Amino acid sequence: ISAWSLIDGCGLRGFVYKNIRISSKHPNFLEIIGKTNQKDILELIAVIKDKVYNVYDILLEEEIEIQEG
Repeated sequence: ISAWSLIDGCGLRGFVYKNIRISSKHPNFLEIIGKTNQKDILELIAVIKDKVYNVYDILLEEEIEIQEG
């Protein structure tokens, strides 16, 4: 099962959190639509992971390396 299909299946396509939108074209991508920061992005990633876990009992893992600081 692809991550984007899980995210889409949770109804998160196009979802906006603060100034970040989950892409309506491909839910694996986040689009910055206004002023934001790293904390907001990490919070949205946590929202996505929690929702997918609650719906599908699958814990997504990031394919990117996140460096704090």
